[in-house]
Amino acid sequence: MAKLKLQNIKRNYYDPLMRIEVKEGNLQLWPGYLTSIRAYEEDKILLSVEVIHKFMRNDTIYAIAKNLMNDRRSGSDWRELLKKEVIGSTVLTDYTNKTYMIDDIDFVKNPMSTFSAARGEETTYFEYYKNKYDITIKDKQQFMLVSRSRERDIRAGQPELIYLIPELSRATGLTERMRQDFKLMQA
Repeated sequence: MAKLKLQNIKRNYYDPLMRIEVKEGNLQLWPGYLTSIRAYEEDKILLSVEVIHKFMRNDTIYAIAKNLMNDRRSGSDWRELLKKEVIGSTVLTDYTNKTYMIDDIDFVKNPMSTFSAARGEETTYFEYYKNKYDITIKDKQQFMLVSRSRERDIRAGQPELIYLIPELSRATGLTERMRQDFKLMQA
């Protein structure tokens, strides 16, 4: 899978180079593979490979939040609507090509908040992304996404909570609103 340059999302592998643009919904369709190897009968091995697809949205979590803020129907409860839409979803960070499950949204922290970096020195998220990835965060007052590390990652030295920048995190999958849009589903 690594030789084919496939991207691991959850347990499956997808090919971002062969993506299909779906202009109607600002989406990409990534082809991929679901694989499993199992013992079959007595001493035989069965390899199963299925072709699957994954919708990747071009929208960042930040853009989704801005749309909810500007939507008059959401009113002052845009934060609750955002939590319903984002918590439990998977996001892709383009700077590392890693996926994270969103467990919470922290409206108190922002990119100017400090944290202890790998070597123990205090730095802000803004400085960290500028120095490590040469990415300048545009909105320094945006909220932060929270993802819990898995047990094995914590044992390997990763922090228990990982804070992600919404403008650098792309949403994956389809929302209920998208599924109910007949023209989008037809496209």
